[in-house]
Amino acid sequence: MKGSEKSDVGMLLGEEELLNFLFPPSKQYSRATARLYLLADYGPLVDGALRGGYQRSHVLSDQELEEMIRQSEREDILRIYMGDKVLRPDEQEDVLSKVPLKLKEKLYPSKETKHLYAAKVLDMLQGLHKDENGNYKFDDIQKAVQKERLRRLEEARQVVYH
Repeated sequence: MKGSEKSDVGMLLGEEELLNFLFPPSKQYSRATARLYLLADYGPLVDGALRGGYQRSHVLSDQELEEMIRQSEREDILRIYMGDKVLRPDEQEDVLSKVPLKLKEKLYPSKETKHLYAAKVLDMLQGLHKDENGNYKFDDIQKAVQKERLRRLEEARQVVYH
């Protein structure tokens, strides 16, 4: 279920829960940008985790999240280089093999420190409304993240084509 589909569970999200998802204590480098994009695509969080399956009963494992991150990265990079053009798998691999590591790292940093990135995330959320308990509506976070992701993709597209 995509986050844009309505559910009563998890429609509010506090800063602490958000940051705990982006920076799980068990990981030194959590790939927070990618996790933030997954949250926007597949959220909201339920009990601090992304869930899938029937009635969102399955907590997605680290391995499942990593696979989703890899797929998301591929799709974003292909979108930068090819737009909406549909490619065969071998054509996709050819494009992806030529992408500079520097561009991949710019889109999906692999070693974000919690201190610096958390401040960026909270800055992005700064204009959003909070309820009386300091929680954000998931839909508002989702829109802010999607807007930032599109901005970053366009910025990368400009670098590639200029």
